[in-house]
Amino acid sequence: MNALLLALLLLAAVLLSSVIDQLVPRISLPLIQISLGILIAITTPGQIEIEIDPNLFLILFIAPLIYNESKRLDKVELWENRGPVLSLAIGLVVVTAVAVGFMVNAIIPSISLAAAIALGAALSPTDASAVATMAENLKIPKKTKEVIVEESIVNDASGIVVFQFAIVAAITGIEFNALSASAQFLLMFFGGIAVGLVLGILSNLLLRGTRKIGLENTTFHVLFEIFIPFIVYLVGNTIGVSAIMAVVAAGVVNIIAPRTLGPSVSRMNIVSSSVWDVLTFALNGIVFVLLGTQLPRVIQTQWETDFISNGALIGFVALITLALFVIRFAWVVAMDYRRFRKRHKKKKFGAEEWRLSAITALSGARGTITLSIALSIDQAVPQRSLIIFLVSGAIMLTLLISTFVVPLIAPRKKQTSERQMAKIEMEARIEILRNVISDLALAETPENSHAVATVMKSYEDRIGVLEGPRGHAKDRLAPDLRRQAIKWERDYVEDAIKEHRVDENIGYRYLSHIASIERMIGSKNESQKRTLAQIRAQINAKVLNIYDNLVALMPTAVIKPLDAMYQAFLVECHEHVISQLQRILKSNRKIPSDVVSSLINEYQTEIEEAKRNGSLTIENDEDKQILNDVRRLSTELELSQIQKMYEEGRLERKTVRQMRENVYVMQLDIEGRI
Repeated sequence: MNALLLALLLLAAVLLSSVIDQLVPRISLPLIQISLGILIAITTPGQIEIEIDPNLFLILFIAPLIYNESKRLDKVELWENRGPVLSLAIGLVVVTAVAVGFMVNAIIPSISLAAAIALGAALSPTDASAVATMAENLKIPKKTKEVIVEESIVNDASGIVVFQFAIVAAITGIEFNALSASAQFLLMFFGGIAVGLVLGILSNLLLRGTRKIGLENTTFHVLFEIFIPFIVYLVGNTIGVSAIMAVVAAGVVNIIAPRTLGPSVSRMNIVSSSVWDVLTFALNGIVFVLLGTQLPRVIQTQWETDFISNGALIGFVALITLALFVIRFAWVVAMDYRRFRKRHKKKKFGAEEWRLSAITALSGARGTITLSIALSIDQAVPQRSLIIFLVSGAIMLTLLISTFVVPLIAPRKKQTSERQMAKIEMEARIEILRNVISDLALAETPENSHAVATVMKSYEDRIGVLEGPRGHAKDRLAPDLRRQAIKWERDYVEDAIKEHRVDENIGYRYLSHIASIERMIGSKNESQKRTLAQIRAQINAKVLNIYDNLVALMPTAVIKPLDAMYQAFLVECHEHVISQLQRILKSNRKIPSDVVSSLINEYQTEIEEAKRNGSLTIENDEDKQILNDVRRLSTELELSQIQKMYEEGRLERKTVRQMRENVYVMQLDIEGRI
């Protein structure tokens, strides 16, 4: 019963912290949660003691947190920043663990070298959530921000690997040998990666297989994804490699594996993302609240001991924190200087470069992973209580420095005026709608293409209303895109004629139709660049004019098959152009998605008209259901985008509440409840 009450208290504190964070955004969320934990410890009768198996703590808290961080990495940005990220996440972690370890062993001889290195390894990883929150509120160059955030995700695994190796040495009393330690570290590190890659690929194949045979649903998908980090960790731990590196590798496989497109998959991804958001927020929050509940007891225990004076304890915490930042600053400066020299051989490494290096160094707040590692230290490790005290103190100091000192070097973003806020809000609203259009394009299938085009059109209309007169500026892009679409169409027809995939008369008749459109939109004399095929098309166009006049005299039984063949070929050509436009919609962010989708909608409308004229398809009762399914998906995508904009600070709470209510009304309309 006591355990249940404690669990409810921790969850209540996490819930309350999310509210306080909205009201006091200047104070970092981890500090709020630690404060609530201290409040629980003070107001709860008796001391709160948390005793949990170290391996269980790692698998319950660290495995899911690291897996989620890994699968959310931006693979393009990570590859572009791979040099500095790997340097900080592996090189700096190892150097920090060893340097801090030797220093702690020297100033506190009662802590063995192996245990001291374990302490240094625990303090090596930076906290992803704390760093991300801090970076959002400060004026930091985009590339620097990317490196700081990506490093804080990758270095968790390397820090834990070093910690696990050092803690085994501390428990067993094995003499620390640099050469054998390095070899074993590499074996555990790369062995874990190999195991994670294999299990990640197998999990993706299993998901794809269940999807193919129609057995997968949203519940299965989400639960299976939550299940993955625990299974991967247990398998890696059983084999004897780094279980954490296996979890990281499985998460990375999750972001690079090809995804089957469709509305059901898009809906699963939305639900999965929401579930992981809640889960990771709760786990992160529980760990920080736990720290707060343990701080009074840890401080009291160390305060009452005669082994080390209180002043010395405070000095040790300050010295360890100083060492963390000095080592990090020296490493970052050396790394930045080397990269700077490669790009600018004659330019001086000036004040701005020193400032950016200082920002990167001081942004290394420690948090959830560090605390989780410290709390997982086995009871058999000598001076465990002292190590946890030193780690807890260093976490608090690094959080305070990142929260209050870094803004002095990198000033906070300037407060915007009401007019600027209105402009930012308008741009965010338009971006939300454009992102929904792009996401709908990913969910399009042959079965729902007409429904997707219809819903896209409704979003284009909403964008047009928001943009008003400003929207005409983007119209300059439309003619160029249309010319490109006609070029794709012409190339496809000419290839079809050349490869005898279409009757020549129908093909040349279609080319004549294209030539008319080119003259109408003022194409840049595209026809003059054509060779024999174009000349033949022009000749055949004149012949076909005569043919069209004679067609009126033919019996209906002769005309109808010819028209049906022409309409069928038109559908084929238009579908080819739509596929090219969808490729742009998915990969090219320079052209607004509503411009591309508007042209897709035009081609889709012509396809529907051709199908009706050529009697190629028959309307069925499922069309309305398909349309409603796509509309439901679009509202879910819109809610997800609204939440994302809110978390990025581009929308205020009042605006978000209003926008959500509008979407809820749309959802009620879809269900026929209005």
